[in-house]
Amino acid sequence: MQHRRYTFFPSALAAVLLVAPAACSKERGTVERKSESTTQTAQGEVKTTTESKQVGNTLEAKTETKADTGSGTVRARSKRTWAPSRFTSPVRRSKS
Repeated sequence: MQHRRYTFFPSALAAVLLVAPAACSKERGTVERKSESTTQTAQGEVKTTTESKQVGNTLEAKTETKADTGSGTVRARSKRTWAPSRFTSPVRRSKS
């Protein structure tokens, strides 16, 4: 007489392997970009970091700049979100 003691494990493992990639992936239609630059000037060093994320028609952009000079450190941050208005109408073209 054979006993089936481990029949639950393979089916549970298969379910996890099927669900895990979908749960860990980013949203469809998402575009992310990141850039970083460092510039050396006579007054000191300037480091700029830019990140943007677009999901569908909505774009979010963040920029951070840090300047290290002999006089001290200056930081600037900017965050913007652009989304289409709910009240925009389609462009109508006149007949030629």
